[in-house]
Amino acid sequence: DSDRVALQAEVSQLMLEVERTAQETNFNGRNLLDGSFNGTFQIGSNAGNTVDIAISELTTDRLGSSATSGVSAIGTDSAIANGDLMINGVAVTASQAGDDVSSFENGATSAIAKAAAVNRVSDQTGVTAIASSNVASGSEMTGVAGGVGTFLLNGVSLDLTTSVDTAATRASITQTINNVSTQTGVTATDTGSDSDGIELTAADGRNITLSFDTAATGATLTSTNFASATGLMGGQVVDATTTTLHSNTVEGGFTLIAGGDTKEIVVSGGDGTGNGDITNSGLVAGTYAKGVASLVTASQNSSSEGTSVGLDGTLIGIRGATGAGDITNAIHYSIDQNGVNTAGTAAAGGTVSDIAVAINLASTGSTTLNISAWEDINMTMDMTTVVAGDQIIFGGAGTIQLTAGDTNSDVMQKINALTPAATVGLTLKASIDDNGDILLNARNTSGTEFLVSPNGTSLFDVGPTATAAQVTSVANTPLVVTGDLRFVSTDGNEATVNLTDVAAANTTELFSAAQGPAISTIGGTIDGLDAGDLEINGVSIGAAIPSNDKASSTTTSDGFEIMSSSKSRSAIAVATAINLASDSTGVSATAAATIVNGGDGTNVDATSYAVGDAAELFINGISLGTLTTQSDGSATGIDIDEARLDAVAMINGGSGQTGVTATDNGVSLTLTAADGRNISIAIDNQTTGSGLAAGGVTTQKGSSIGAIFGLDSAVDGIGEERFTTYPVALHGLDTSGATNQTAEAAVYETTYGTIKLESASEITVGTGSNGSDEVVALGMTMGTFGGGTDGSFLSDVDISTFQGAQDAITALDNALDTISAQRSELGAMQNRFESTSSNLQIASENMSAANSQIRDADFATETAELSRTQVLQQAGISILAQANQRPQQVLSLLG
Repeated sequence: DSDRVALQAEVSQLMLEVERTAQETNFNGRNLLDGSFNGTFQIGSNAGNTVDIAISELTTDRLGSSATSGVSAIGTDSAIANGDLMINGVAVTASQAGDDVSSFENGATSAIAKAAAVNRVSDQTGVTAIASSNVASGSEMTGVAGGVGTFLLNGVSLDLTTSVDTAATRASITQTINNVSTQTGVTATDTGSDSDGIELTAADGRNITLSFDTAATGATLTSTNFASATGLMGGQVVDATTTTLHSNTVEGGFTLIAGGDTKEIVVSGGDGTGNGDITNSGLVAGTYAKGVASLVTASQNSSSEGTSVGLDGTLIGIRGATGAGDITNAIHYSIDQNGVNTAGTAAAGGTVSDIAVAINLASTGSTTLNISAWEDINMTMDMTTVVAGDQIIFGGAGTIQLTAGDTNSDVMQKINALTPAATVGLTLKASIDDNGDILLNARNTSGTEFLVSPNGTSLFDVGPTATAAQVTSVANTPLVVTGDLRFVSTDGNEATVNLTDVAAANTTELFSAAQGPAISTIGGTIDGLDAGDLEINGVSIGAAIPSNDKASSTTTSDGFEIMSSSKSRSAIAVATAINLASDSTGVSATAAATIVNGGDGTNVDATSYAVGDAAELFINGISLGTLTTQSDGSATGIDIDEARLDAVAMINGGSGQTGVTATDNGVSLTLTAADGRNISIAIDNQTTGSGLAAGGVTTQKGSSIGAIFGLDSAVDGIGEERFTTYPVALHGLDTSGATNQTAEAAVYETTYGTIKLESASEITVGTGSNGSDEVVALGMTMGTFGGGTDGSFLSDVDISTFQGAQDAITALDNALDTISAQRSELGAMQNRFESTSSNLQIASENMSAANSQIRDADFATETAELSRTQVLQQAGISILAQANQRPQQVLSLLG
């Protein structure tokens, strides 16, 4: 052992020398071996007669990797379409289902089909694709005695039975699946953990499709307990008419590998604002080094509100002329947050909002529970007959006075002008939908049913999903409208709410006997990285430490907490936590840029706003100022292009404080935080509601004013409300000065950055002891990525152990292969130069000889011409001389 330690000390020094050589070797002031050298040499006499030379990065943190390592895509449920993806400047055409004969369904979305699409252009890109193994994570288990069910796995029917012994259930189901693996192409792995359940793997990358019918003969398992009872992944409703058929398909990813003399893989594509969306491919735009296993996680968003909970994710919403929405049986609830569990019962005969009241009361005064609940009601209205003097009464929220000729837009404005007292427990917000109807949203914490009553002869239709008996409200007859139960975590911490129908016998109840309990986890996406959440290459990753993130903001402009932003979930903090285990995993992490795309431009609604309407923009706890709509030169039009330019100028002007820059992508804005910090956005819609009733009542209009400025609130990661009318009390907030108490704090929505993982060989992402949900919440996908089954970077070589020495031999072999390949490329290039030089020299000699020959031929011609000219000249002189003599002779004779 002491010898190994001494040998490792020598190896460390040798590695330092390798690194120094790579970093300092230069010629004429240009580094050659650190990956920065890209030279262009003139090899001919004409423009364009050049050759390019690039030398790979030959440093210790690049040498030693497997030659088959590359960048991996994660699986997505979308096929690659034309315009989605480009590799090394070459467009990849659409993926085709015909390329995948193995997947049971959705063949065009599979790893096999996407890899085939990439390989169709590999001759042009120098990059090939290999389908990665597809892994479907299991579910956290709870024993269910005597559970019976049938499920289809890639089209093969299998029967199962569960018991309270979860280990026995996993073993039985695992064996059942593996018995038919040759038919399904899927193998099952018993993880040995109730947290992780049963993991399914398709080694060839085919899709994994699991489906079940809770109404099948003999089935006793339900949609809500199938996954927890079996440990398999669950499913979503695929037949809305029965709500009993459930299915889920998991797609795998693929790995891009640079071949030959291709030095890097440049990935680009559409951003979703026009033609193409790179996210469909599962890749992230960027430049990736050859021979390095890489994976980029998916971007995640969070807001302060949780999701709807209840029957298959949504409570039954009933609209009727009577109290049909009443809940006959008592509803038991339990709340688990901050390590404390509180349970209670909402009495029988109540309403949806009664459950909300019970949950709110449980949280009131508690130092550990920070949950608010409400009944979220959405209905559409279309005014069919309006008579002067008629009214519409909205429960205790107020009454609007109708005028003959009122349009839906007029009624919308009158609804928004209502200001219910806080004690009423109702807030209303109306807008005009795409069909021109009134879309009414009511938040009800009153504990009573929400009633809409026409007072007079006015009629309105309720739709579009109401039955014929519910469509038209007869004058003076209250219309009961119920909605979904929604929750919010007011401190941003994860919470689980479990609702159960106590009687569970009446199928008309909120929860039928076939459905069982409803569980909703809220705030989970901002729970952060905790110990036990994640494993990489079999090594457990420790908790993210918030103090490691010095950039992300969690404080509002007025000093409170941004409820949707967490440093323990930020890309910077998570990457740092992963790097703390790099010596054991061989994987390094880098926080990639955080990007928010402001929308595709389809939700820009200039008709709902007027010139001079305003919105205050908040990013990362900084108020950047107020944006105001400008005229496009027409009587009423808004200049949309100018609005985006103003927003870009405002955001970039404050980038020094927020760390966020903006660019105009043509239809919206693209925001970027280059260092990977969180991007939290809140918009205060300050529209003054011009054209409303006398007095110019201030209200928020229905559509997103942020969309006009390139930041559409329909996009996850962009929050928008009217701060002054935001239902603060509804969210358990007050104005007394305690933490988490402003509308700004609650309205923020946050986008978390992605993380780039790199290694010399494959990267295996697995679940920790806390279950697979935690991995998904981090934007990661379980499985093996990056290709390359062996190798490690020279910087990680450690021969102080026997296994380390074995790994070092592989790493050094890989490094020598890389060096040899680079030397062969440079040697071939040197031969090209020598050949070119020789050719140029021969050409020069030939040209010189030809020139000499040309010059010799000219000299002879000129000499002959000179001789001829001289002869002629002499002959001429002779004749002239004789001519001159003749007159002299005559004169002498005469004389």
